Amino acid sequence: MKTATLILLSLTTVLNSCATHTPESYYTRTTQSTDILWGFGSTNVKSFIEFRDAGNLVAVQNNRKVKTISLQQHIQTFLIPAIDSSITQIEELKPTPETQDLINTSLQLYHFAKDTYVNEYLSAAQLIDAKENSEKIDEILLQLDRERVPEFKKIYIKLMQLSIPYAKQHDLTISRF
Repeated sequence: MKTATLILLSLTTVLNSCATHTPESYYTRTTQSTDILWGFGSTNVKSFIEFRDAGNLVAVQNNRKVKTISLQQHIQTFLIPAIDSSITQIEELKPTPETQDLINTSLQLYHFAKDTYVNEYLSAAQLIDAKENSEKIDEILLQLDRERVPEFKKIYIKLMQLSIPYAKQHDLTISRF
């Protein structure tokens, strides 16, 4: 009986330690992973056009990256799933009093970005892929920058205000600040 109790106690300790996240994993998942959102807004959409024109735009088909000329396909199969994956990884983190705001703000940023990708980005991409009137495209991009980018920046700044002190407190390398 004593042996069974010790084995059960050891197994419980091992399983609990596997579920514990390090400060580095909190920082990496909530903050460093936001690199995929860099250039949010019309700058981002314009970079997709440049990648397409250079033959470097990718989509995912059958779990493999393939080249594409469709901005819609790039957004739907590559970017939105990457955001979904980041959201899942953040949601897997166990909130602590120290990390609760960091997690919530990061999730807020990712959900805001995903909503923008699903709506504004895909609307612009559809027009671009269809080679619609450039004035119409420019208006959508201007609207994106006017209506969505300020809120994105506000949330992003809040995330940085939370994550930089957290990283410094835990002696983590802050690579882009």
